[in-house]
Amino acid sequence: MGSFKQKGSTERIEQRYFERVHVILESEEDYQIVGDRWFFDVGDDITFAHADEGEGGGANKVCSKVNALRAGRVSSYGIVDRDAIRTSHPELWWETDDTIFMAKQPFESVRVLSRWEIENYLLDPEIIEETLADMEARSVRRGSQALLAVYGHLDAAIKLSAADIVSGQHGKRFDAKLDKCDAEHLYTQIAKKIPDLVDELPDAEARIRAFGTNYPAPSVGHWDGVCRLIDGKRLLRRLRLMHGKLGGNDRRLELANKLRNRNRVPTEIREYVDSFREVARTAAPVGR
Repeated sequence: MGSFKQKGSTERIEQRYFERVHVILESEEDYQIVGDRWFFDVGDDITFAHADEGEGGGANKVCSKVNALRAGRVSSYGIVDRDAIRTSHPELWWETDDTIFMAKQPFESVRVLSRWEIENYLLDPEIIEETLADMEARSVRRGSQALLAVYGHLDAAIKLSAADIVSGQHGKRFDAKLDKCDAEHLYTQIAKKIPDLVDELPDAEARIRAFGTNYPAPSVGHWDGVCRLIDGKRLLRRLRLMHGKLGGNDRRLELANKLRNRNRVPTEIREYVDSFREVARTAAPVGR
């Protein structure tokens, strides 16, 4: 009798494996934010995983894992950063209209986020200000004062992101440790790091700033618009909210928890997850 029970248990486990939608993220960090902090309560419908098997993750590995799972008749989708299409789909990378961006998703079963990377969804001014106030043991600035407190770093973030984009267009990495450089001297320091590319910086900066042109500055709308196309990790480092790989003084998971607790999980990602849950509840195993 024991063997029949074991067989039945195994079959139920296998059935649940195929019934759930498997959602693959780029990295362990992305999994910790999306799968473990924001959507830890959807396990009946979704299994989250990441593509990093010890040698780094990334968008290509997400696509490979999704394709392999679907080939095995396991319903699966991927979520990758907008940065994944910077080189392969440059026109879409620079698209400022979210409606057009979403309509032109380049992959069938892998969703491309509208922001540079997962960390950009942590850039909520009030949550950032509250976290910084806790770190510094001071009173919390609220509303417009919280917004203005982080706005002072936006110009520097744009300049650093432009340098990263221009470098990438020429097959180079921009690794300059300039996160602590004051905004006044930042352009000069960037020019020293990439002197042969400095003439291309103004155009890249202007194209990043175009993401905020529908809103007055400073405003939450302008902040959110521009934050679609800045390097989120660099801005968090500049704000002293990130150090190393989920270690040291890294506050990314703290920011993610606060967003969840305040019911501020990004609508875009929530809608993707809701659509995946609907697949799990209504469709037969792949290819859904």
